Amino acid sequence: MSVYRTFKSVFGQEPYLSILYVDVFRMAMVQFRMGVSQLNVHKNRFSQDISLKLCPFCEDELETEVHFLFECEIYDNVRGKYFGFLNQATSLDTAFQSLMTDPTREGIINLARFSVDAMKLREANLIEAL
Repeated sequence: MSVYRTFKSVFGQEPYLSILYVDVFRMAMVQFRMGVSQLNVHKNRFSQDISLKLCPFCEDELETEVHFLFECEIYDNVRGKYFGFLNQATSLDTAFQSLMTDPTREGIINLARFSVDAMKLREANLIEAL
């Protein structure tokens, strides 16, 4: 919840809950925002072993929310499809904050679609690596 607190500042229902009607998109947003997705940093949050929190596709990079959304090269095509407009952001923290607090229908839908598509790509690449 430490990341969630960085962008959730007002008590109340989030706009995405009334915008996303498709269960798979809504669930992806809930899991990502609450820190219970399949990202290694979420799955292994209580482990003392840092290696369990590393990105499975990048050397020595934690698989954090920011890494997943903006840095991991495996998601470049998906990222370009949904977040091409964020390339001019001054910093990753600013871009992350902007994306997570975007109240617009388009922004919410793009984040949800990215989350679903990127997680599918992640799963496919992990299976292929076996």
